[in-house]
Amino acid sequence: GLLIEETTGMDYAQWMTRNVIEPAGLKETSPDMPHLPKSARMAMGHSQEFPFGQRLLIPCDAAQNAVAPAGGFVSTAADVARFFSQLAPESKHSILSPASRRDMAQRRWRDPVSNIETHYGLGTMMGATGPKEWFGHTGGLQGFVSRTARYTASGYTITVLTNASD
Repeated sequence: GLLIEETTGMDYAQWMTRNVIEPAGLKETSPDMPHLPKSARMAMGHSQEFPFGQRLLIPCDAAQNAVAPAGGFVSTAADVARFFSQLAPESKHSILSPASRRDMAQRRWRDPVSNIETHYGLGTMMGATGPKEWFGHTGGLQGFVSRTARYTASGYTITVLTNASD
């Protein structure tokens, strides 16, 4: 985020909105919490479960500030799926070139700690080969976890958003 601000002379959130969110056609996405209207419906985050089933509620309106560039986006499942579907090399509409999208989906590093065979590309994770091949990413901030996968053979993109850390 600081690198974007230093090299472009623009605020990080403004730059992301102008160069990523709007060109990708994301209507329900913001680079950080303060940019959402006060009337936006938001889920409350929840901590992991403590003994006796207790969880802490985590306010959903806290700005991520310096953490925002590392994943502080606020979005809906539809917008996240829309964005990831545009990362597919064969996508007709994307803010990235076909060559960049092909590079993102190449297996570069194996994840040595995963209990299933997964790899990392440039900004994406990949699993399985053949008809169940997918690429995507996970995310998480206090009280929230997400997982998105684009299944290459079928062309489906699936996003799961949860409002609990576990």
